Amino acid sequence: YKAGACYGLAGKNDRAAELYEKTLYYASLLKSGGVEPDPVWCARAAYAGARAALKKVRPAKLARALRMLRLYEELSLPSSGEDFDTLRTELRNSYNLLRRKEQK
Repeated sequence: YKAGACYGLAGKNDRAAELYEKTLYYASLLKSGGVEPDPVWCARAAYAGARAALKKVRPAKLARALRMLRLYEELSLPSSGEDFDTLRTELRNSYNLLRRKEQK
């Protein structure tokens, strides 16, 4: 997570999103092995990763953001306070904007 945050601060959002997604993937491996991952860091990774993917609205970026949210949801961890509902709404709105632009 922290490496992703550093890349995000440096403006390298694609690399940041990649590292956040890896954090969630590794958390799912831990959980499948019987080790409970830290819910706070997983939530932060999912939230920050989706935000990083939203910096440039493109279909592949939106797909990555949704994939991260899905990975996080599959972990079934306790809530840590991030507003994922608002984030999902922003993703949906971004997707709808893309579709309208493509139809023109």
